[in-house]
Amino acid sequence: MCTLEEMTSAALRTVIDDEAVNWAQLHLALASVSYITGDADRSRAECEAVLAEPGLPAPLYAAAHQHRILALLTTPDEARHCLAGCENHEVHECVPAALIARAALAWRDGHVGDTLELLWAAVRARPGCCRDGCYPALGLAVVFAALGQVDDAQACVLTAADEIALGADPLWGAAPAVFSARIDLAGGQLDEARTTAQAGLDLATELATLILIPIARDVLIGAAIMRGELGDAADQLERWRAEAPSARLPFGTPHRQWAAIRLRDAQGTRLLGDAASEAAFDLVATDRCLLLEEPSAAAWLVRVAHRDGDQRRVRAVVRTMEDLAGTNRRYPSVVAAAAHAKGVAEQDLACLESAATAHRSPWARASAAEDAADVCAQRGDKGSARSWFERAAEAYSRCGATRDGARIRSRLRDLGVQLRHWSRQDRPVWGWDSLTETEQAVAGLVAEGLSNQQVATRMFLSRHTVDFHLRHIFRKLGIGSRVVLTRIALANEAAGL
Repeated sequence: MCTLEEMTSAALRTVIDDEAVNWAQLHLALASVSYITGDADRSRAECEAVLAEPGLPAPLYAAAHQHRILALLTTPDEARHCLAGCENHEVHECVPAALIARAALAWRDGHVGDTLELLWAAVRARPGCCRDGCYPALGLAVVFAALGQVDDAQACVLTAADEIALGADPLWGAAPAVFSARIDLAGGQLDEARTTAQAGLDLATELATLILIPIARDVLIGAAIMRGELGDAADQLERWRAEAPSARLPFGTPHRQWAAIRLRDAQGTRLLGDAASEAAFDLVATDRCLLLEEPSAAAWLVRVAHRDGDQRRVRAVVRTMEDLAGTNRRYPSVVAAAAHAKGVAEQDLACLESAATAHRSPWARASAAEDAADVCAQRGDKGSARSWFERAAEAYSRCGATRDGARIRSRLRDLGVQLRHWSRQDRPVWGWDSLTETEQAVAGLVAEGLSNQQVATRMFLSRHTVDFHLRHIFRKLGIGSRVVLTRIALANEAAGL
């Protein structure tokens, strides 16, 4: 039997152990909150405090390693060093975070196949419920969107939405909306992208999940530039600069300098003339991750450098893109981006025709068609130029890129070609036909008698996003009650039958 002294000693050890565990759990909670609110340094410091404490249960060390790995992704060299030390870590729970981080580093290095292999390994390593940013499905969504596999990308977002809901991880509640908006933009669905991005931005702001806000801002800026709403784009960019979270997601964090130089160019500012703009240009031009995620970026950069007579930068972008294509020949979108960049640089019509066919991004296809038209026009082939311009105009119209469509009409006038008026089949401002596909789906489920939460569950959206859509539906229909909405939805369903 234990003596009183031994029992007292054991009880004290238990209390001490419990206090140490509680202390470590508090630091891990602070690490998680710091990470998602954008403070990478604080997140890392909290993790290192746990790792320096002896005698804790192994799962706590694993969680600390996981958070630390994610926080270190802001500094890739340190992340690589940390991953090397984590390889022999005996706690299995650390594996998904390490795999996701390795995938993120492979993506930044421009290796698509390795990225996909590591992300699928992360899915297999920890199927089902994940937490604290370890959502490999979101990484897969980014990669698939970059490759033009929009349906696959959206399916991955739905998977992540389920994991976030099952894991009761409310701080990540805005992630499905902002990632879905990014995919909508990549797929040329500007209306859907703007609506979903705004809903995600509102929820991320409400939850103070600053790490997600740049994705929504970037989508809104991109859509505004394509529509010619440059004041709105400038406002979003200024807000983004003010927020400036230091932490970044393994996948999906956009490049603010890319948004900035596109806006400056749209505003008519010469980019290759002052040190600050040239530095921003060079940062973007050497970002392999961005060149993969933005299929038209390389051609755009070449176009800007060529316009300013900077052949050194033209050659540098083409070389980088050709290297990416050589590494990723199995992926048509990467090969098309390289052909597009080369076609612009060398005024090679065959390359541009190939890109206009092979690009999987609708906007990139339109851009390549416009570049092919330019080459034909310069060669005096007005018939071919007109044909390519019409093809570009139709593609821009389907995307809702009104600014680009206006530029095409101007180019046709310059060619002396009788102006043909393309009219995008815009939705009207009011009425049932003004609703987006998502809004009509929400209205249909409300008409079935579902609550907002039930609609959210059915559509794999957050309750906040459904509320946002419903407010827009009421405004567009000029109504104020679900009863009237049900009547309108049923009437339109009957008319459709």
